[in-house]
Amino acid sequence: MSMRKYLVMLFTLCNLAIFGCTHSPLVTGKWKGNTFTNEWTDITFEQPHGFHVLRPESMRLSGWVQDFMIKNEVDSTVISLKYTDISHKNFVNYTAEDYVSKIIQKSLLNSTSRNFTFSDSFERKTIAGREFAVMRGAYTYKDNPSAGASYDIYAWRYVRTMVVFIAVYGEGEGDAVDSFLSSISQTGH
Repeated sequence: MSMRKYLVMLFTLCNLAIFGCTHSPLVTGKWKGNTFTNEWTDITFEQPHGFHVLRPESMRLSGWVQDFMIKNEVDSTVISLKYTDISHKNFVNYTAEDYVSKIIQKSLLNSTSRNFTFSDSFERKTIAGREFAVMRGAYTYKDNPSAGASYDIYAWRYVRTMVVFIAVYGEGEGDAVDSFLSSISQTGH
């Protein structure tokens, strides 16, 4: 299995393991040609040059709805968008920061195959006119500490839903991630 296929598979399996239960329907977006639009979250973007769609259809992952996953054809960059219902009494008062630090980050730190590290504080990034809490992180493989990637989590609470972008990328690829996220706009509906 190639390293890229392994990274994509590991990325998907990691996401399966860390996300909670969904109890209400979450509306997913659609691809029309090279344009992705989700009117429910009011976002749209053009497929970035050099990226291909790994998951053209939405899929449910252990309580999360994965709206899209794209991968750069040249490097190891993978970006996905997921939603989960947080109306359960344990999460109803969680901010984006709470959810990232108490649920996602905690789960990743218990990984059996990777060593994760995260920054001590949250940054902010505006994506499609919304302010996302950003937790910057990275990981190395426990069986190969010289290999790893950056692992950034962008979260925004939308009513009773947590909207999360995950960006996994190698050294020197952060500008491409930032450029893509900055290109996402509102649908105008």
